[in-house]
Amino acid sequence: MDKQEAEYVKTVKYFKGTFDGNNKTISNLTVNHKYPGAGLLGNVQNAVVKNLNVTNATINGSSKWTAIVIGFSNGSLTVENVKVSNSEINMESDTDGAVKLAGIVSYMNGNNTEDIHLKGCSVSDFTINGGSYNIAGLAGYIIKAKSFIIENCQTSNITLKVSDAKYVNKVNYSSPFLGCFGVTASKNSAVFKNNTVSGTYTYNGSTVNLSSFTISDAGKANDSNYSSFVCAPLFGDCDATSMDITINDNVYAYSNGKYIQKQD
Repeated sequence: MDKQEAEYVKTVKYFKGTFDGNNKTISNLTVNHKYPGAGLLGNVQNAVVKNLNVTNATINGSSKWTAIVIGFSNGSLTVENVKVSNSEINMESDTDGAVKLAGIVSYMNGNNTEDIHLKGCSVSDFTINGGSYNIAGLAGYIIKAKSFIIENCQTSNITLKVSDAKYVNKVNYSSPFLGCFGVTASKNSAVFKNNTVSGTYTYNGSTVNLSSFTISDAGKANDSNYSSFVCAPLFGDCDATSMDITINDNVYAYSNGKYIQKQD
């Protein structure tokens, strides 16, 4: 987080507490927002958001940290049973700072002391038009979390269209599920459990059917039919030199932002 972002955290107004949608559906939502933190709830702090469906939503923005539900989260965050479908984010074509864009929540900062938990959430038939990096179907970026757990979440039919020329071919910065993450502790602090990514994933016009991939437990994917298009269905990148990651009760060692290797 740079100086400008740190100042934003201090001055922005937050939703705090619990938002319970009582399993209601919000349809045809449109948000036009040119500042960071765009979304249904915008900016939240130490929040719980649960039991909510959003469909046919459109977010029109021109800045970073944009999502259908939560643009920016500061502190602890629990998102449970939140579903987004048939929705899209549209960024201005000349926007090169539109980073951390996603379906459920864009940017989560745990401040080194707080936990982040996404449970039972889903995003389907979702499109992001424009942006740079750390853009994803479910969540964009997790940073400085004491720990995080993403479990029983799913995405399907995700389309990402990157407009920033510097990142057009950098598929490792984005994902149909989670864009990028970093945690404070190195042991037992990053957990993925029982998550699924299905349907098609389209990145800048290249489309793959995820069911045709050979996807390892560690979330990496490759397919000989798409030698020039390789994606990581579970997450795009890890913002750490080395750390442990738990995926479906198996522990892997992550090193140098390149690969995940199962521990002996």
